Amino acid sequence: VSGSAGVIPVSDLLPFLSALRRTGMLWVETEREGFLVQVREGAVVYAQGDNPPRGQLLGEILVADGVLEREPLERAVEQAAQEKVVLGAWLVRRELVTPEQLTRALSRQVQMIFDRMFGSSDARWQYEDGVAMVDSVDIRLNVIQLLLESARASDEDHVRTALDLGLPLARAAA
Repeated sequence: VSGSAGVIPVSDLLPFLSALRRTGMLWVETEREGFLVQVREGAVVYAQGDNPPRGQLLGEILVADGVLEREPLERAVEQAAQEKVVLGAWLVRRELVTPEQLTRALSRQVQMIFDRMFGSSDARWQYEDGVAMVDSVDIRLNVIQLLLESARASDEDHVRTALDLGLPLARAAA
């Protein structure tokens, strides 16, 4: 199944897949970035973007959270790549991070990916049912919570921009 955000927004497609408890892969292409989201029984278990902004890679998140220092991270990235193992699994196996620390960092990273993915109205998407590319058990995130948090962050960004520009904010009717 494929489409565009102009006809069926990704923010409508994902809750639909979640409600049906589908398992599969969703590819989303925007002008700035391509995204991959894996759902298992309606929950997000993996997400990635191919052009993340500075500070939104897993290792950078772990460093920012104070879980890992920069130098051990750089060595870990090299070692994990040489062994062809995903960074998070490598860090847990070497006991450089706990499974809980990894889960928290991955959850934050996925939220950042959703925030970027839903910021684009020109997206094209394709969903393949039953396909799994990553055997991830580190996270299992609720689609609705991810969408609500993305909407909240977007609203806050709009308010901040309006205030920075000196624009009046809409007021609720009394």
